[in-house]
Amino acid sequence: AYAKDGLADNALNEYRNLHELESSSANVVRLASAYDAAGKGGDGITTLETWLASNPESVTVRAALGLLLMRAGNLLAAIEAYETVVRAEPGHVVANNNLAVLYDQTGDDRAVLQARRALALSPTSAATLDTAGWILSRNGETEEGLGYLREAYARNGNVPSIKYHLAQVLTGRGETSEAKQLLRDALEDTEFESRSDAEKLLGSLTGTQ
Repeated sequence: AYAKDGLADNALNEYRNLHELESSSANVVRLASAYDAAGKGGDGITTLETWLASNPESVTVRAALGLLLMRAGNLLAAIEAYETVVRAEPGHVVANNNLAVLYDQTGDDRAVLQARRALALSPTSAATLDTAGWILSRNGETEEGLGYLREAYARNGNVPSIKYHLAQVLTGRGETSEAKQLLRDALEDTEFESRSDAEKLLGSLTGTQ
């Protein structure tokens, strides 16, 4: 709420005080998230790493570290963090799903297997359906991947990256009319990771590139 109101620094101060009063895994994750919301993700990573140096068994904190590292673009370190989480807690859905994404982004051939593993853990989640659909569709399993992407969109059609992934696969199949509408809808969001790619794809489909 603070971040949405433009008061991320207020939230940061509040969580910093809370962490000083009670040093716990939950509070250190809140503090790191507040750092990230305030545009100080590096401080959030340092906060989590410091905690883990004394509490290496904390799965919750290490998963939070994986997320911040991933957001910071430190993909190999994020993979290491998430692999540690999955070894400790094989059923951790977010860690398994993000690990699949990271494997895909770094060209690791374990991406497909990892995406299937995450989907098996949470077969009705839009996030795992999207990850599996996107990765499979680009690794020779187009029909299966498209099915997962359509289901992801049906379950949560508000996520711009899901719309972009579905549009990308539809474009490859020549279904450009539906793809263009999905891209226009996705681009109504001012910020999402694949926005520039979505703009380029829409431009190529409408002849404005």
